[in-house]
Amino acid sequence: MSLNEFLREIEEKVRELDEARNEAESLSRKIIRETKKSIISTHQESFESSEASLREINRLLKSLREVVQKHPELISNNLVNTAFQETAEAYIYYNLVRWGKFIDPKSMDVSPSQYVLGLADCVGELRRRVLDLIRAGRLKEAEESLKTMEEILYELNLNSDLQVLVPGLRRKCDVARAIIESTRGDLALEVRRKSLEDGIKRLAELLERRRDDV
Repeated sequence: MSLNEFLREIEEKVRELDEARNEAESLSRKIIRETKKSIISTHQESFESSEASLREINRLLKSLREVVQKHPELISNNLVNTAFQETAEAYIYYNLVRWGKFIDPKSMDVSPSQYVLGLADCVGELRRRVLDLIRAGRLKEAEESLKTMEEILYELNLNSDLQVLVPGLRRKCDVARAIIESTRGDLALEVRRKSLEDGIKRLAELLERRRDDV
């Protein structure tokens, strides 16, 4: 083959890869939109909507995996990697809120790294849930969500090699630590406020009864 023929063959392969990249990124954007919809629905405890989004994510992921299998170099694409990470986050968060348990990584068909990065990101969503529960006066559930946040960080720190082996995980753990400290303070403040409010209410009721007895 001549040099011209070599270059034309390379051009064809590069064009094919470019088309595959465009398709993969388009699918990834759709997946990311659906993960956000799923998480919002889970926050609202609209679990049927969450499940509908998760089913759509599965459908889109099937197509994305087919593209990546044909072009393995696309797995390192930032947008593609983010789609898998956010899929893990959406599934983990849904299962924590809906069923109160962690989902098996093997059932999600994401890589181990994508799973732990999605898990770390769940701490932020759980903070949002704690704040929502505080506003709703559901303090016991808020305390349980805080315990889950602490468990996630504890386990990620316990398996410290993960933070060395998984790029980006150490930073996410540092962010999670700050989020947990802030959330712990918010919840403690609300518990004290509620305790004071209940104490004032009990005192008012006691004084009212004494006036009635006079």
